[in-house]
Amino acid sequence: MSSSPRGSVSCRLGWVAIFAGLSAHLPLLHALEENAQSSKGGYIEYPTGAQVAGICYEWSKTEPVDVPKFARLNIKYDRKDLVDPMNGLTSEQALERYISDLHDEIASGYGTNGVRVRLKTRLSPYDPNYGEFVFEKLNPNTTLSYGHHGQNFRVRFKDSDAAYLLPVDIERAKRIEDAIGSGRNVRIELDTTIVGAVPNDHSFCTVNVRIDRYEVWRSHAPWGIATSEEPVEPLVVREFSH
Repeated sequence: MSSSPRGSVSCRLGWVAIFAGLSAHLPLLHALEENAQSSKGGYIEYPTGAQVAGICYEWSKTEPVDVPKFARLNIKYDRKDLVDPMNGLTSEQALERYISDLHDEIASGYGTNGVRVRLKTRLSPYDPNYGEFVFEKLNPNTTLSYGHHGQNFRVRFKDSDAAYLLPVDIERAKRIEDAIGSGRNVRIELDTTIVGAVPNDHSFCTVNVRIDRYEVWRSHAPWGIATSEEPVEPLVVREFSH
């Protein structure tokens, strides 16, 4: 089992600095003001871009994109099935259907309190001095990006500074090392609670989430792509108390 001795606080953060450099394309988002809402109760597993858009609009109390305007400009490209003369719809009927579908897509994210998301990453070598692994991407700079009809949305892990370290005993670490192999590829299934959303002037909105629980799964394929030999149980389950 490989190890990476680290004898000081600065060395302990070395892997974090290296991994942050590997994912430098992810923008650094500063602490954002929360507008916590406790009335929502819905939960979505692996939300789509449209659902994240709806979540962002509702939680940030901002107006959605001008759906009718967007529909008129893009129907012939996005919904060729509707504008096909063989479907029996007039051009106006096709436009109305498209507008309705767009509204439904966004509305499917309304009333949401939490989401499950998936992150593909790698683990550092185990550090026996501190009894922990470090996730490459689950750090304070990490966001998940979503798009919906020309707009950009992000999910940011508010408490990733506590979650990017994976503390395990040496016996569990040996089993994890054996399972992930030299590629060190894993995927993380994260259960989160939404704590706020903040729009930005540059055409995107960020949803802030709190990590409640995550599962770490091995994946021998590059960057966590699913294979036919996926395991049936996670390597580690970690829960957080808030």
